[in-house]
Amino acid sequence: MIVLSGVIFLIALVWFALPSIRAAVQVLCRPAPDRPATLVAAAARELAAERPEWAQAMLAEIGHIHGAGARWLFALGCAQVVLSSPYTADRSRPMLRGAVMVGVLGTALTAVYGTTRSVDKSFEMSASVWVTLVVVLLIYSGLTLTLTQATTRKAFVARRFGLAGGVAVGLLLLLLNSPASPFGNLTMRSGPTSNPFGAVTPLLVSLGVAVAAGWLARDARAGVEAALWTGMVGSLVFCLGLMSLTYSATAWFTNDPVTLASWAYSWSPLHYPEYQQHHLDVATYLIRENAETAFIFLLFGPAVSITFGLLGGPLGSVLRRLRPTAGGL
Repeated sequence: MIVLSGVIFLIALVWFALPSIRAAVQVLCRPAPDRPATLVAAAARELAAERPEWAQAMLAEIGHIHGAGARWLFALGCAQVVLSSPYTADRSRPMLRGAVMVGVLGTALTAVYGTTRSVDKSFEMSASVWVTLVVVLLIYSGLTLTLTQATTRKAFVARRFGLAGGVAVGLLLLLLNSPASPFGNLTMRSGPTSNPFGAVTPLLVSLGVAVAAGWLARDARAGVEAALWTGMVGSLVFCLGLMSLTYSATAWFTNDPVTLASWAYSWSPLHYPEYQQHHLDVATYLIRENAETAFIFLLFGPAVSITFGLLGGPLGSVLRRLRPTAGGL
C-alpha cells in the first residue's frame, strides 16, 4: 500500500509539474531576444480565460517593440498585470501557502520531538524513514509554492475548495482515530481482522470536492488539483493533530477500551509474527502506533485523494457541460 501510494503521488507530481517544466524549457531554449516574448506569452495564457482582449493586445504589442531593454520592461509589466489581477489577490493563495508551510514545519518538529524523547515516550524512525519524510515534506513545499503561483479562475476555485476540503478531511480523520469516534478508534486494531476501508472513507470528501471544483471551473484539472490540496492539507492537519493529542492527552487514549483491547491483542500470538514486537507499557504502544499512522498518512492521503480527483474532476466538468444554461460563478 505504501509503495502504491508513493507511485501515485509521484505520477501526480510529474503531471502537475509538466506545464512548469514545459514553460521553463521554452524560455531556456529560445534565443535571449525572444525571452521577453515568452514571458508575455505566459502572461497572456494566464489572462486568456478572464481577460482575452488584454491577452491578445499583449501578444500583438510585443511584436512592435524593439530593443532588449524595452522588451523586458514591457514583459515585466505584463507579468505585473497578471500578478495584480483579482484572482491573484484572493486570500486563498496566502492561506493555502501558510497552512501547508506551517504544517510542514510542524510535522518536521514533531518528528524531531518524538524521536528524541525518552524510550518509553518516543517513536523510532530509521534512516530510510527520515529520508522519505524529508522528501515528502519537500514535495509538499515545492508543489505548494509552484502551483499557488497560478492566477487563473480555475486555480482560484481549486485552492478554495481544496483548502476547505482539507480541513474537513483532517478533522474527520482526527475524530475517527481518537477515543471520541462513535465507531471505535480506527488506529487501534483489537483483533485479527480490521476494516480495510477505515482510513479511506474520510477521503471520500475529496471526491465531492473534485466534482464541485470541476463543475464550477468547467475544467477537470481544477477538480484534480482541488483533490490534491484536500489530501495534502488533510494529511498535515491529521498528522499534527493526532500527534499533538497523543502527547497532550495520553491518558484520554490509554483509558479508552479500544486502545486497551488493541494493546492486549498486541501480546497475542496472532499479532507478534506480523509486528515482531511487544510493548510493556500501553502509553508506549499508543505513541508508536499513532506515530506510524500519522506519518504514513502524509503519503497515503494525497495518493488516495488524487485517485478520487481523477474520477471527480472529469465528472464535474462533464456534468457542467451537460447544463450549459446553468448560472455560473
